[in-house]
Amino acid sequence: MARTAHEFLAAVWGKRQGFVFLPFKDLDREWHETAGVPFDGKGSSIPAVEEMKADLYFCPVVFDQPRRKKEFAQDTNLLWADLDPVHPDSCRIKPSIAWESSPGRYHALWILNRDIPAEKAAQLSKRIAYADGGDKGGWDVTQVLRIPGTRNYKYESRPRVKLLWLERKAYSTGEIKAAYPRLNGTSDHEPALGDWPAIPEATIQSTIAGLSIGLRKRITRDSSGADRSRELQILARDLLRKDVQPEVVAHILRRSSFNKFAGRPTEAQELLKQVADAQTAVAATPKKKSSDIGRHAGIAGAKPSDDDETVEQMEVHKWGDFLSIPTHLRWLVDESWVDNSVGFISGRSKSYKTWIALDMALSLVSGKPFLGRYPVRRSGPVLLVQEEDPAPVLQERLRLIGKSKDMLPEATFLPNGIIHVEYPQYPLHIINLQGFTLGSDEKIDQVRRLIAEINPVAVILDPLIVMLAGTGADENRATEISLILQAVKMWREEFGCSVIIVHHWNKAKNEDEQRFGEHMYGSFVFHAWLESALHVMPVIEEGQEKIDTVVVEREFKAAPSGRSLRLKFAIDSTAEYTYDVLFESDKSLSPMGQAILDLITEAGPQGMTTPEVVNVTGHARPKVQEQLKKMVRNKQVKVLEKGGGRGKSTRYGVIEE
Repeated sequence: MARTAHEFLAAVWGKRQGFVFLPFKDLDREWHETAGVPFDGKGSSIPAVEEMKADLYFCPVVFDQPRRKKEFAQDTNLLWADLDPVHPDSCRIKPSIAWESSPGRYHALWILNRDIPAEKAAQLSKRIAYADGGDKGGWDVTQVLRIPGTRNYKYESRPRVKLLWLERKAYSTGEIKAAYPRLNGTSDHEPALGDWPAIPEATIQSTIAGLSIGLRKRITRDSSGADRSRELQILARDLLRKDVQPEVVAHILRRSSFNKFAGRPTEAQELLKQVADAQTAVAATPKKKSSDIGRHAGIAGAKPSDDDETVEQMEVHKWGDFLSIPTHLRWLVDESWVDNSVGFISGRSKSYKTWIALDMALSLVSGKPFLGRYPVRRSGPVLLVQEEDPAPVLQERLRLIGKSKDMLPEATFLPNGIIHVEYPQYPLHIINLQGFTLGSDEKIDQVRRLIAEINPVAVILDPLIVMLAGTGADENRATEISLILQAVKMWREEFGCSVIIVHHWNKAKNEDEQRFGEHMYGSFVFHAWLESALHVMPVIEEGQEKIDTVVVEREFKAAPSGRSLRLKFAIDSTAEYTYDVLFESDKSLSPMGQAILDLITEAGPQGMTTPEVVNVTGHARPKVQEQLKKMVRNKQVKVLEKGGGRGKSTRYGVIEE
């Protein structure tokens, strides 16, 4: 471990040569942006900083010019984060270097196993800052951090900035990306188009979707240790051999993990030159037919193929290596939708599909529980594309659901008798009856640009059957539907948002003999494609005038699907003007809730106290208390004895039939 600030800085900057920066804040809290210090790769030029009476900072990146601007930044093998109150031990990937910048505040660095462009390092650092809960502004290329070994003059006690550990453990960019998913509305490199060929986004997406699986994987394959120049050129040639238009090839190379020009002002020109070089090489080397390959290899009966391509070398992981790859399951909404997943809210006509979709949309933008029960784990903007209900109907539903979540506007009575109504600015962005279809390149491109602008946590399309108009696709043909769904999934891949599609069921199917998800209208591909889903079936009683009860079957590819839910929608748009969702039967209990109910039932007439439930189940006390309160509201258990002071705990018992 480095013993001094000098040793720390020498270890961080290593053998690089260029200019480094050591700005400071004096005792009057005035900031001083110092000139770049020439660095010779040996550390001898680093000034003695330990006892300077100022708050001292350093920039982890080395620059080519004596100006701390990102255009002069050198490639780096470091990622950085101002973690604020987050202890480095709780990070998803343990930092290579960590220190306490002030009491209870931390900074950290991660060492990579190769150099990458500084702008790309900044984007990966941004992922870390957002996912681990650090300073969301502490990730840019020119970011500065406190220097371990110096003093923090912000406090009267002037504590030392304490180095916690300095290890040489290095990570690949693949490991970082696996643990820290891409942020909503961002990609690893989003420069302005400048001289880029103007190609509709839908054309790029559909082209990628139409490539072979092996070729698609090569676009985003981990570039750790690879010769990026060579791989980029080979990829360009293979795309051209697949008859991809050169202008589209340039845009695909821009998204490639081998794009070493990402973030540079000349990125467009560099990649267009790569495409031009690839065109020359492809023209000079005619594509071989499979019959030629077979004949030269001595294979009898080899037949020509219209789709000849190089066979991809498959990645093979050993047991331990595979299990050590960081993966994380996160809920967007607890037990209702997996974060960063694609799927459906599906059901028969009049099964409250749109109500459920709107309830989820308003929960995501407000942070209020979904259906009044399930906590939102990541709130943020939502884009709703609605092509079924006219504006008055959609407005009425949003008002009713909004009222149930305390989201309605405030009314102010002005002296002149005018009532001023001010709606809260929740980030729900609505496209209503604008003719959006998945068959229009222009409309898809507009939506894609809007997604990039508003940075949504989810995009909701309602309903799919209308949006298939103009695609020319037969909903019962797997190949045609797969291409459309793959283009939609690209929004998730590029922007890290969930995609929620409202879809109808096929009326001809026997609902009593199949899982709910198998009723969806059209090809089986719909069911195979989804990663999260809420399938809804109305409960129709004999002689019933209005359907108000549904059964919801949850389906997740990456999580246990849980029990089905029986929901009753109590909606009054006239007298009381209310929207309530009532959970019926014990099937609505979570696994933890069912375990608690079983325990209390077994305890008999004396029931159980909260501490007793905590001790037996091992669940955290706050979660147990929250669950018990819900069960009391749902009349699944009752309070036998109310708790109070002096250690007296509330006792719960079962409700007798």
